[in-house]
Amino acid sequence: MDKFVVEGYTPLKLIPMPKKVEGINDDGKYEQIFLEGRIMAESSEFDELIHSFCCYTERLFGVGFKQKVPVKKNGGIQITTDKNLPKDGYMIDSQEGVKVSVADKSGAASALASLLQLLNYQKDVFTFPRIKITDYPECNYRGLMVDTARKFRTLEELLDYIDICFFYKANYFHIHFIDNQSYTLPSDCFPKLPAAECSYTKEDIKILNDYASARGVTIIPEFECPGHAERLIAVYPELFGNKYSSTIHEKTEAIYENADTNRHAPNIMCPGKQGIFGNIKILLEEICEMFPNSPYIHIGGDEAQISDWENCEDCARYMKENGIKSVKALYTHFVKKVSEIVLDLKRTPIVWEGFPKEGSEELSREIIVIAWESYYHMPYDLVKEGFNIINASWMPLYIVPPEMPWNVDSILSWNVYNWQHWWEKSEAYLNPIHLTPTKQVLGGQICAWECTYEEDIKKVKEYLAALVERTWSIKRFCKDSEFHEKLDYCTSKIDKILRK
Repeated sequence: MDKFVVEGYTPLKLIPMPKKVEGINDDGKYEQIFLEGRIMAESSEFDELIHSFCCYTERLFGVGFKQKVPVKKNGGIQITTDKNLPKDGYMIDSQEGVKVSVADKSGAASALASLLQLLNYQKDVFTFPRIKITDYPECNYRGLMVDTARKFRTLEELLDYIDICFFYKANYFHIHFIDNQSYTLPSDCFPKLPAAECSYTKEDIKILNDYASARGVTIIPEFECPGHAERLIAVYPELFGNKYSSTIHEKTEAIYENADTNRHAPNIMCPGKQGIFGNIKILLEEICEMFPNSPYIHIGGDEAQISDWENCEDCARYMKENGIKSVKALYTHFVKKVSEIVLDLKRTPIVWEGFPKEGSEELSREIIVIAWESYYHMPYDLVKEGFNIINASWMPLYIVPPEMPWNVDSILSWNVYNWQHWWEKSEAYLNPIHLTPTKQVLGGQICAWECTYEEDIKKVKEYLAALVERTWSIKRFCKDSEFHEKLDYCTSKIDKILRK
């Protein structure tokens, strides 16, 4: 191994920056070794990951690695397990062939992503830098969210997002399946919910699950409630809708008649509707069955127009029967009831920042909160109250139309303990919020809202790379210009591995 050990920086075209790299020469470059296209692992646990890696090399170079073929000394890639490595960690040593040690399946996925980024093929031979990498993530949550309810994505397009997650070591793919406009999941118990032209089949969901699992990516399905529920209320008003007197109903219809979309009913579920939590449980059971590999179920919880509950006869009765004094308290009560259903189903609930601070002591601290707007519930209060949170600060982590005034460099200058916003009503508008570093901040997430695939795919490739760069390691080592050189190189590879 050559002279220098570089901790926290490498000129290798590798995103995110690894923790430690050995092997750089005096001139700042790395020697290259020749490599046979063979890969083996001592454990069958990694077979699916390795198969995915082989498929990617085929897409990238037109020549795929061969799996389960004996690797000669110095002749290919060998993967072994080392329980002494940090959780999700890996080590790559290419002094003689390429020896990869991994802590677990997640570490194996990250190691294979690094191999794919560094591997090249020229003159009928694979080449790889002579290096030793020791690496592990500091944030356990590195996510991408895509909105399929407002702008539907085909199954093939969803698979592209998973490819990008794998390539950049983003380990969570959060899919916003449900909103006012559509319910895109299949449902046997409520067959009127999904619309044929913008929903997935059970076979689609199985393919999606299998594809993500084979790449070390965990899918988080989202069921939006109590707000953003217009689709459910429109097709099943007797099960989910609020009950108004005629005069109040006319008033409510008038509120919505000039909205951007046709609204035939209010878009918030009625917690007082007889049997509503049982019906929500049935839907959540269907979702859990469809996503058996997902430890988390996102239940929405934000932007609920709770003023509608003040005019609802069923809500008034329910509040009286349960000693609930205000619609704010009813809001927290609703989140509590639905999160308890998720917990009973042996999954962990995730919600958007949205429920009020008042009454939050009733909620389980197993709930994870995505803090995004710094308007409904401040990140510092959520941490003080004992919640684990995920940073999805609207600025600079949102991809939304129209064009917003931030970019990759904005994400590079952000960190996971920082919240910013362009909206005057947010506390983070003029005074960005900075938290004292804490393990309660699990990581960060890019959120792509209301975009078509064509509108967001380029930004997803760039923004997600920057997000993972800033959450894999909290401390920053790479200059903007250096990161952009690496990003250009990596993007050219991603463009070749995405399905056409």
